[in-house]
Amino acid sequence: MSNIKSSRILLPIWTVVVLGASYALQNRSSLDTSPDPIPTSTTQDVKEANSSLKIKRIALLPATSIADQQGNPLSDNSPIRQKSKYLPGLFRGDWGATPVYAKNDRVNYERGAYLSLVEENQNQPPATSPGYWQLVHKFKALHEENCFSPAPGLDMGECDFTEGGSLRGKDLRDAVLTKARLNGELGTADLSGANLSGATVIGALVISPDTRLDHADLSHLQSDGNNPVIAESANLQGVNFTKASLYGARLQYADLTDAKLPEAVLTGAQLSYAHFDNANLDKTDMAYSNLSASSLLNAAMTESNLEQADLSRADLSNANLQKANFSGSQLAGANFSGADLRGVNFSAAQGGNTAIVDNETDFTAAICPDGVTVDGTQVTTCIGHGF
Repeated sequence: MSNIKSSRILLPIWTVVVLGASYALQNRSSLDTSPDPIPTSTTQDVKEANSSLKIKRIALLPATSIADQQGNPLSDNSPIRQKSKYLPGLFRGDWGATPVYAKNDRVNYERGAYLSLVEENQNQPPATSPGYWQLVHKFKALHEENCFSPAPGLDMGECDFTEGGSLRGKDLRDAVLTKARLNGELGTADLSGANLSGATVIGALVISPDTRLDHADLSHLQSDGNNPVIAESANLQGVNFTKASLYGARLQYADLTDAKLPEAVLTGAQLSYAHFDNANLDKTDMAYSNLSASSLLNAAMTESNLEQADLSRADLSNANLQKANFSGSQLAGANFSGADLRGVNFSAAQGGNTAIVDNETDFTAAICPDGVTVDGTQVTTCIGHGF
């Protein structure tokens, strides 16, 4: 009996399992009434039993995902940055205005890969900030072949027209140019009904009086003071500039009658003598812009920001200006006849004493240039309080 116990101790565990399985098979006949032949233990049985045992042992190990093993940036225990085998820098995903990027961080933005050139790089759109970002790779457009042969109605979304791909004088009626990269002079180009939503201006985009953009979609257009839209005396009637970034745009004498510019950004723009009659400028940011002698007849401008703007001699007759911000603005000679000024902030505005108002001008709940609020009881108008 002692010999048997000793042999059990010396046997490897897989041998015990296999022998046990073989013993059970060999004694099955005493319990099984089936007439089928009883199989015996084979080499294959040993392999299968050994394999089964190994699987059970592996299952006891702590589970680790493939993503964690590869440094998944979303893992709680992994850094967000990833080293690329093909492009320089540490990849930080798609660019965002909020994150602070370090020098040599790489991001994707509008069909391109950009490398940060500075430390503490924040809120600088890569495509329009060459001092902060360097383009290191361009991704192909969806219809790359169309980029080289611009024509009416073609889908040229995400095409790059900044390097020898000028659109000057081209017939691009109803063309799709979403998220395209643009610069240079358009000249006599016909972009009537074209979709340029999300396009980016690199350098400068010059829209001449001969360029046709009637009813074109330029919503979410990206430009700034270093990469401005220049459209002096241009015909932009009915153009859709919804949420477009037009920092420092030069639109003197431009015709934007019936244009759509809600939530657009025109900070510091040159808009003197421009026509915005019947235009939608709700929640548009025109702070520090020059709107002198501009026409805004019947314009919708609720909650617009005109802080520190120059509105001298501007015509805002019958405009809806509810809750607009005119703080610190220049109002000399501006016409507010019939304008809806309910809730408007005129605090510290200058020149209101020469502005034009009439009996239809509504100052209800407005903050007057001298800081007094029209409460409807003690103060019923801003006349005498800066007007």
